[in-house]
Amino acid sequence: MRTTALTLALLAACGARTELTRGHRGNAAGSSTNGADGAGGATTDSTTTSVGGSGGAAPSTTGTMSTTGTGGNLDLVCDTLTASGQLTTIPTLGPGTSDNARFHLLDATRLAVFHRPFDSTLGLRLASTTVEWTQAWPPKSDAPVQIIANLKESFAIDKSAHPLVAVLTPHAEAPGVAFGTVDPAVGAWVPKLTADFSADRSVFVRYGLGEYFIGMSAPGTSPGGSTQLRAAFYDGSKLRGPYNVGCSATPILGDALAIPKGWLLARTAPQQATCNPALPAPNSQAISIDLIVGGMPLIGGEVPFGGKSHQLAFVPRGDGAWLLYWSDAITLSGLAIDSFGKIEGVVPIAKLTEKSFAFAADALDDGMVVVLFDELSSGETTLRTIVTNANGTTIATASLANPPKLTTLPQVAFDPATRQVLVGFAGITNAVQSVYLARYQCE
Repeated sequence: MRTTALTLALLAACGARTELTRGHRGNAAGSSTNGADGAGGATTDSTTTSVGGSGGAAPSTTGTMSTTGTGGNLDLVCDTLTASGQLTTIPTLGPGTSDNARFHLLDATRLAVFHRPFDSTLGLRLASTTVEWTQAWPPKSDAPVQIIANLKESFAIDKSAHPLVAVLTPHAEAPGVAFGTVDPAVGAWVPKLTADFSADRSVFVRYGLGEYFIGMSAPGTSPGGSTQLRAAFYDGSKLRGPYNVGCSATPILGDALAIPKGWLLARTAPQQATCNPALPAPNSQAISIDLIVGGMPLIGGEVPFGGKSHQLAFVPRGDGAWLLYWSDAITLSGLAIDSFGKIEGVVPIAKLTEKSFAFAADALDDGMVVVLFDELSSGETTLRTIVTNANGTTIATASLANPPKLTTLPQVAFDPATRQVLVGFAGITNAVQSVYLARYQCE
């Protein structure tokens, strides 16, 4: 069942609420291929299951690249990934170590690499380095710029291609989570507003449909401890929310994506909006998904997951999306979602050797590019890059053998003009954390 235009008008007339009510939900999970069980049969990366300023830093000699092509459908011309830029470091704000690298595209040729420097004197900070990555290699990199001088542990930035970057982070000296935009080449971020006075952790911030969708978490009220996921919308002048959108006994992760009909929201929590002060909070044993239109979730569903890593990431897919998640301890799966928020199926994207850690993904033509880190108990490591077609079938792969050990999530970006893939991560070598970049040509 879907909400009619009349129902939407009546809902809009009710005004703002402190909780996103569940509205008219369909059983979206019922249309999937048995949720996580649909990914259980894959044993290889090439799956066939389908559903409808200053000079750059000196190159590093750590890591060995290799590439392969598996062939594939003609809807995506990327039969091979060829190394077009060996592993190198970029300047980061020192002294000390830098982790938690994040990409934000600025324009067709440049991106800002946000990172989190730390040292015993200055503490934890947020900084950015602007990189021209589609031309010569090593990339031309501007001097790093300080964004926030006194950073709480969590921060989130939006992924949209824009010269200003939205930053979401807890206030350093006051309660609540703050929102504001910053020029990454100038720095000195200033909070524009407090998105939620009760929240203590940033989860995500995404831009689309003329507004920012903000996700935060706060301590819940359930006995025994809980996490309350909170969400708000900001259009540049007015804040709507925050609303309660999930409760769990464990910390909640989530992501959001704007599609033509509204916002998709995914989170590692059951579809229970508010923590109940009289009952224990539920455990996170499912991923909940909603399509939100005008602040109201119109259709939703749940998909079980079995991975120990609860990371979620949306990738655009036509008028809908892929939602990538660990369906079990070693299988990265893609949940195909249509333009109405309905789940169409589950596709196994990749299998790791022993355990899940972290991944990143970006749209590439009609498919996507995914990077993930694989570590054996023997200590051998691999950073794998996978390109899929529109059905989630792998058509090209590349690998970086024994890179510096990742300490936080990797990053990936695709430039459709030059057809290059940029991979980045914070890695540690000889007890020093640095930000590394590598590049591949999609041919």
